[in-house]
Amino acid sequence: MEDCNIFETLGQVSCGEAGVVFRNFIRGGVCEMISEVLVVAEVNELYSPKHHLKSGGGRLS
Repeated sequence: MEDCNIFETLGQVSCGEAGVVFRNFIRGGVCEMISEVLVVAEVNELYSPKHHLKSGGGRLS
């Protein structure tokens, strides 16, 4: 999303299409942000102390 310039994009569409383009731009940004947050949360959960073998969290058997 950081590679896209919304002002240039909106300047290339008609006034009637600008709302749709802007809504899609925001929707894409929100989806990207949510997926990044979920990945960070999952990585933090996978690498939390309860999963470390040395702390007694994980089991091999």
